[in-house]
Amino acid sequence: MRSVVRLAAEGETTAKKEPVAPTEEEDMPPPPPKRGEISDNLRQRLRAEATSLGEEDAPITAGFGNPYLVVIVIIGVLGVATYYQLGLDKLDPSKINNEDAYTQYMQIQSQMYGPGGGGGMPGM
Repeated sequence: MRSVVRLAAEGETTAKKEPVAPTEEEDMPPPPPKRGEISDNLRQRLRAEATSLGEEDAPITAGFGNPYLVVIVIIGVLGVATYYQLGLDKLDPSKINNEDAYTQYMQIQSQMYGPGGGGGMPGM
């Protein structure tokens, strides 16, 4: 009597099996990922989300871009608007002498506090 191992090594089988019809891989769904592995689709989505938050050699692209740059631009725009709103673009320091500056100061003070209110610059 021959052993099962010897029969398998010689290519013989102990029982006759019916041939299985070949199946196409396209008809079969892909095997589920093993525990601890993620699918390719999920991997691509995670990679896209991670790169939107910036990489070593790529800037941040999520949201408004670089938040520090947005804050700097807002402060710059407000500064320029304030500069023109206060009329500082029309001042020429070479044309104003001390007497004119004192007169302008007193006018602004009288507009704010009324005539004689708040005092003035001593000695003038």
